[in-house]
This record gives sequence, C-alpha cells and structure tokens, in this order.
Amino acid sequence: MIGTIGLKSLTMRAVAVAMLLVGTLGSVRADTLIDDFSAPNPAIGYSLDGTVGSTFVRTDGNRTVTVTQTQNSFAVAGFTTGLLGNSVIGGRFNLSTGVSTTAFANLSYVFAPTLDLSGVNSSFNITVNSTDLNVPYSIVLSDGVNTSTQVGILSTPSSSLALTNFSGVNLSSVSSVEFYLNRDILTGASTPEADLSISSLSVTQAVPTPPAFLLALSVLPVLGFRRKLLKA
Repeated sequence: MIGTIGLKSLTMRAVAVAMLLVGTLGSVRADTLIDDFSAPNPAIGYSLDGTVGSTFVRTDGNRTVTVTQTQNSFAVAGFTTGLLGNSVIGGRFNLSTGVSTTAFANLSYVFAPTLDLSGVNSSFNITVNSTDLNVPYSIVLSDGVNTSTQVGILSTPSSSLALTNFSGVNLSSVSSVEFYLNRDILTGASTPEADLSISSLSVTQAVPTPPAFLLALSVLPVLGFRRKLLKA
C-alpha cells in the first residue's frame, strides 16, 4: 500500500513538473541574423555631392547598400553623410541629412541557398540605435517569383514587422530581402533632414515546445519501471 501511494504521488508530481516546464518555456526564440554590419572593417564613411540623384553604392558579400539623395535645396556637398561597417562602438549603418536635404538608403540582400522563414510568429527586426521622429522604412520580400512589401515607422530600440503580413510569398524559400530606410516605397514618402542609426537586421521565429501531455507521457515508462521494482 505504501508503495502504491508513493507511486501515485510521484506520478502526479512528474506530470505537474512537465506542465510547469511547458508553461514556463512556452516557445523558444530562434534568431536568424541578416546583418550586424561587421563589414567593412574598419567602417567607412560616405558623403554625397550637392546634386539631386547623387548616390553612394557599396557591396560586401551578399549585401549591397545604396544611398540616394533626392533633395538638396542648397546644392551643397556633404549634406548627406553616413557610416557603414564595424566602428569603435560596434557595427553600424548611419544616415544623416542636412538642412532642406532628403535621402534614403536601400540595403539589399540576396540568399543562396534560400532562407526558410516560415516559423511560427516570425518577424523582421531592426535594432535602432537612434532615429528622428516619423522616419519611414519599407521591407520588400521575394521568393524569386513573387514579391511583397510592408512599411512601418522607425522607433527605438527596435522596429519589427510580422512575416504573416507578407502575403503571396513563399516564406519557406526567401531569395532576397530589401530594407528601405527613410523611404515608404508604396507612397514614395521620405522625411527631410532625417538622421538614423541601426546596428542589426534579423528575423525572429518562435519555435513551440512539445505539448505538456507529451512531456508527461515521456516520464510514464520510467514510472512503470519503478512500479515493477516496488512489486518485486
């Protein structure tokens, strides 16, 4: 009788612990880093001339950065400047625009093999060190056949867009991602005299843990073996 009572108590405690573990863990975050701006190293600065349409272009690995100046009322060189790469304070991409000046950045990434971003509760994340108010951004996702675009407003310390909003694209086979900073590509809007700084681009996917009853069942064979020992 004492062995049976002890077994029942042990079983109930094991199931309770299993359910508590699931309740505590829930899901596990799995981050896919797209860019931490560790390249180039050391970082390089850029400065555009005074003409509208002036650009800065830089390719490192699978990333191409293009900064385009769309307004410079005084036609003064150096009114659009920035930093790209690993600096003394870590990886950064910075964009700064002067008085009556507007510019935007396109950060384009090509993936081979393709990325599987079909996990549960996935989102694109931008780590934002600093930004002016009302600075728009856009993300364009492609599977090589279809594209989808979502827009948002930069905010510190991070900005994110759920992948479920990117309809029509095969999320299990993403071939390219484009980040537009200070540009709503659906409307063409940018914020004049905008300053911004980011340090990473990533994707977060929540991977669910096993259901509680599976964890509970996993301890039953051990308990069964224990019961045989008690009867012996």
